[in-house]
Amino acid sequence: GIPSKLGPLKGWNNYRIAPKLADQSFRESWKGLQQELDKNSREMDPAIQKRMEDLLAKRKREELEGGAGHD
Repeated sequence: GIPSKLGPLKGWNNYRIAPKLADQSFRESWKGLQQELDKNSREMDPAIQKRMEDLLAKRKREELEGGAGHD
């Protein structure tokens, strides 16, 4: 942790220790996660893809017709 007793953390750190800073930035972490997901991705089952496309098309039709909206 960060035991700093100076600056804006002084009052807060009188009773606590601030968490340690991350070893890498969020963007660096995200790049690694995205690469891992891309490496492990696989083709979607055609039946599932067709079902999803049908559901999206139905939702678009309902929105155009002013039908049941989604909150």
